[in-house]
Amino acid sequence: MERDCFRIDVVMTVVMFCSSSSHVLELTEVVFKVHSDEIVLLSQYTDDVFSESLSMCALMCLLQEKCCVASFSDETSICRLDKSENCCAVNTVALGSRALKRNNYVPPECTECVRFGMSLYKIIEVTATWSEAMNNCTCFGGYLAEIETEAESGFITNELFTRNTGAFGYWLGGYNFNNDSDLEWISKPNERMPYYNFAFNEPNQPASERCLLAYTNFNFEWVDVNCHMIAAYVCHGYWLGGLNFNNDSDLEWISKPNERMPYTYWAPNEPSQPSIENYLMAFKHRNFKWDECKCQGGKLIEIETKKENDFILTALKTRNTGALGYWLGGYNFNNDFDLEWMSYPGQDMPFDGTGVGEPNNPFTELCLAAWEDIGFNWADISCGATYPYICEFSAD
Repeated sequence: MERDCFRIDVVMTVVMFCSSSSHVLELTEVVFKVHSDEIVLLSQYTDDVFSESLSMCALMCLLQEKCCVASFSDETSICRLDKSENCCAVNTVALGSRALKRNNYVPPECTECVRFGMSLYKIIEVTATWSEAMNNCTCFGGYLAEIETEAESGFITNELFTRNTGAFGYWLGGYNFNNDSDLEWISKPNERMPYYNFAFNEPNQPASERCLLAYTNFNFEWVDVNCHMIAAYVCHGYWLGGLNFNNDSDLEWISKPNERMPYTYWAPNEPSQPSIENYLMAFKHRNFKWDECKCQGGKLIEIETKKENDFILTALKTRNTGALGYWLGGYNFNNDFDLEWMSYPGQDMPFDGTGVGEPNNPFTELCLAAWEDIGFNWADISCGATYPYICEFSAD
């Protein structure tokens, strides 16, 4: 897939030399994006250590297998390493500091995940809004948990009781797409939940409480709450430490690239795409993608003015890549003939760039693309299709 960005980033390259057991010198080159006047937010996953320079801080991050993001203070020479494995770790403004993020990162095998059946779950105690939690799970390589059976629900509930962290609650991957008395899983917005564990009289506020929470005070039964509240969350589906080193029908553990896996737990007909799908994931759903730009430090573009739209149209026509279309950050949250930007699911778009007769399939084509056949005007498209996409980033 082509990766199109309309921005120039400041980058730095770290080259690390390693001696293997066979005494052959290996070279590893990693590119970091550098964000000026930003610092990684302090959390339970961060370590502050002294570093002589920004480059040394980047090297320290590189040597920590769970570090994707770090920051360096020019004033104090403190390097803050975030070891949450999250490439979307939160940065905050701090003059005289610089944040670093790896361009490419494969998390190690998840030692902190819990397994149920063929699914892995990572329970995140660092609180976030529902949309932040959703995007963070994407950056971990998974999704907000979508619970489909009583047995699965019991497993998650028992795990949360055992942890007993005192969290207000835990976000799940449910959303009220239709402003009614029901919620749907975000990977299946047109289907009823096959199983639900709602508390008594829940959901009860379809117009204002559209996101799903396992609520601590109700023994982790489910309630609808305002999406802007802060809570912990549960991700499922997770990168494992496997990589296809040989483009064949087998994968190897990253720590043992020359050895066959002593144990495998493949889904039927997997692995299936050795030449283009090189990483190993434990997945529950595979047919839904949500704002992959977030993992690059931005978001799928949300066009708000005619001037901005004209700029994008000109850029796409000038490139003339032959792509059928480019994903934009719009989604049909209400199964009607209107789409909303993903950052503002409750608001009408301030500018409408849809083509004539578009959108035309509110029940099957829920995602938004700039479509080449209609001059890169906007069209609703099935979310399961594969196209290039446009990311937008803050200017600072």
